Amino acid sequence: MIKIESGKKFIDQFGADNVASSLALELGCKVEKLPIKYLGLPIGATSRCASVWDEVIQRMESKLAAWKKKFLNKAGRLVLIKSCLASLPVYFLSLIHMPVEDNVSFKLNNGKYIRFWLDEWSSLGKLKERFAVIYKACRNKTASVAEMVVDGSLVCDTRRRLTAAEQLEWDMLCNALGPVHSLNEEEDEVDILGAFSVKKCYEAQVQEVEEDCNFHKYLWRKNIPSKVSFMLWDNFHGSLPTRSMLQHRRVEIEDVQCLFCKEHEETADHMFIHCQYAFEVWSYFTKDFKISWIFPSTVERLFEMWSFNVLNGRCKEVWWKMIYAVLWHLWKERNSRAFGGREMDV
Repeated sequence: MIKIESGKKFIDQFGADNVASSLALELGCKVEKLPIKYLGLPIGATSRCASVWDEVIQRMESKLAAWKKKFLNKAGRLVLIKSCLASLPVYFLSLIHMPVEDNVSFKLNNGKYIRFWLDEWSSLGKLKERFAVIYKACRNKTASVAEMVVDGSLVCDTRRRLTAAEQLEWDMLCNALGPVHSLNEEEDEVDILGAFSVKKCYEAQVQEVEEDCNFHKYLWRKNIPSKVSFMLWDNFHGSLPTRSMLQHRRVEIEDVQCLFCKEHEETADHMFIHCQYAFEVWSYFTKDFKISWIFPSTVERLFEMWSFNVLNGRCKEVWWKMIYAVLWHLWKERNSRAFGGREMDV
């Protein structure tokens, strides 16, 4: 098949090597060989080569360019990252199978989902590479382990009678595997990258933080809006843009007094806990639970003390939602006052 695109001025050849050069000379085009790019996909590239996915990485880098963060808030950045992670790999997977040969382990149970020749399910490695001669003679090269076991014995289905060399290698394979694994009714298990998950990846990253910083368990919780989690993330990392922090960053501001009490320096812990306005807000809600306590020194300690309750069921669920709601609305009220909004009383 020959495909001619006059606008691009080249010929893509598929099994027409003999006539492609002469046609290109006659039409004034260039000859392009496989692999080629069509709609952003590498046509003709081998899917077993991991370098094919370099294109995905390059596109990720262009879509997530550093300059874009200047024009997006943190919620917008999160949406952009999720969009790239969801769309680009899926688009490539529509044509190319992702190589998952490395860091994959199998647990054999019923043998229906593990390929006998292609998967590395035994200590011998991939059988197609270790016993290449008998693999070529085998009829079904994608056969599962269950399909290769008949009445408790290994059986090789071939198109013809095995030669002496093939029979010798098959006997060597049977001896190397030893007794046939006793298959059961449970499904086979496939472990990719040590049961990889986003949660495990995040936990592995936060382990590098100092041991006394365990605030990560209070972030990214179910039913908590992302904007609230981002605000708390900034606070726990000491980067919440309070007046004190803005002055520390050498931003010109009128004063650093708290926008609520106008008496003390506006730090995150003061604004959320120690300010009289914040104390009245917390007291308004905690008295409904018949709880009276001395508030801690930091927001992180507040979360730790918040878990020391004897509530159950619906009351416990409301109790945990309340701390996120109060902190968010205190921050929202602070920003409203900072930018000329109407002040709300407790």
